[in-house]
Amino acid sequence: MDINLADIESFEWDAGNRPKVEKRVPISVVESAFLGQPLISYDDTHSKIEQRWFLMNQVEKRHVFLIFTVRHKKIRIISARYMHKKEVNKYGKKIS
Repeated sequence: MDINLADIESFEWDAGNRPKVEKRVPISVVESAFLGQPLISYDDTHSKIEQRWFLMNQVEKRHVFLIFTVRHKKIRIISARYMHKKEVNKYGKKIS
């Protein structure tokens, strides 16, 4: 399953996801994670109702892990956090 970020028009932020995301990662960092060459993978396990994706990228010298879906050409963040050391190492192996 592939996703084309060029088709995305904006982000979907509301009272349901914004406060939850901001507790762990600033919104500016989350949105910046989609720039450059993020590592994006389809989430088969959690894509029963809607398609979900994992994203890993480095932003401002920190590694970010996101789970998101796309609704009407808008990215809706489901979860955002900074990666643990083991995940950073795994990410480094995948991009090299």
